[in-house]
Amino acid sequence: MNAVSFQLNARNLWDQLTEGSKYNGTKYLQLVPDLEPLKGLIDIKSTDDEPMFIRIDNDDAQRREFFVAKKCCLKLCVAAIFELNRILEMEERNPQMWSESMQWQAFLTTIALLVTSPENHSALNLHQDLAEILFLRDETILRSELYLLISLLTCNNAKVNKSSSIWHLFKKVYLLHVVQNVNVSSIVLHANLLSATEHKNNYYAWSFARFFVQVEWLVYDNNLQGVYTQVRQFCRDAPQDTSSWMFLQHLMTLEFTPKLREKLQLDCLRLLDGFSVGDIRFGEAYGRPFSREEVREIVLETIEWIHRMEITSLSPWEFVKMNIGEDLSTVVDQLKESVSKFEDEHGKIHLINGYFETESSIDESNLLLMKLYTTTANKKRVLRWYEKHGRFNG
Repeated sequence: MNAVSFQLNARNLWDQLTEGSKYNGTKYLQLVPDLEPLKGLIDIKSTDDEPMFIRIDNDDAQRREFFVAKKCCLKLCVAAIFELNRILEMEERNPQMWSESMQWQAFLTTIALLVTSPENHSALNLHQDLAEILFLRDETILRSELYLLISLLTCNNAKVNKSSSIWHLFKKVYLLHVVQNVNVSSIVLHANLLSATEHKNNYYAWSFARFFVQVEWLVYDNNLQGVYTQVRQFCRDAPQDTSSWMFLQHLMTLEFTPKLREKLQLDCLRLLDGFSVGDIRFGEAYGRPFSREEVREIVLETIEWIHRMEITSLSPWEFVKMNIGEDLSTVVDQLKESVSKFEDEHGKIHLINGYFETESSIDESNLLLMKLYTTTANKKRVLRWYEKHGRFNG
């Protein structure tokens, strides 16, 4: 792949991943072993004999999907390294050659490296520096950069989806929109949930979500009810996703104080260091997004859902456990009665290091009974915690 061919392919990749779509910018980048099984779909032309990737509009999933062959990624990565070295050597020999055109070429090269090697810090730092230069010339670059990062963070490759460096850059781009008074809250939250859907227990996605809700509360005076509604649905669709339930718990106990506001301001200043932008204006909406009465109703609703849907996963019960208190004493009594009644009929359950043992043998082929044993063991874990703490963990 020569320099001209690479630049055309890199520009094509940038255009496709950053353009708007009828799905509000939602795209899904998939790295696949081979494009051959996908023949007959829409080919995105490249300068080589074979397409670099294939694009389709998935109306059912409400997103535009891109399939990229892994061998094409390898070719793109190798070509990007050679091209970037060529451009930087030219700039070093003659700094006056560092024109707008050369900067744009270098920027496109870094995009190819983000797709193929997201933890390449040299390429990432250069990408960020060039993005700032280009943004100062053309404000539309900022929104395109947001869509590019969303495409990377929602792709099917864990190396990219869980890249701490890409998530760190995503924070910066989100904050740049906040500084510019451009509200991208719904787009960012949607992308966050898509990333978490693609890779379960995605620590980086839910860590970003914690940062996101703090900014939303203090900048936009957002009551976070919309965030809770969407995250609750995510948790119920993925009852075994511990990270999402832990974030939901974070929402319930979150309290905004002057100290937290000061810490967030320092974090934002650090993230925006190097960008020629203004300051973020924080409000003073102190207190809890969710009152104790609201948390109580949410806990009762969650317990009812667990029973109705016969959920055996421990994560929802962990959420209940961390929010139970004296105002939910009737729930505690009901749990005690339920456990006692089950153990009287089926024998004692002993909790051991996250597992459980029984005094009587279990017929593991009886799936219904196994489900009841697991549910009862989870209830005992809640009761054990309550007996030790006896109050709301807020």
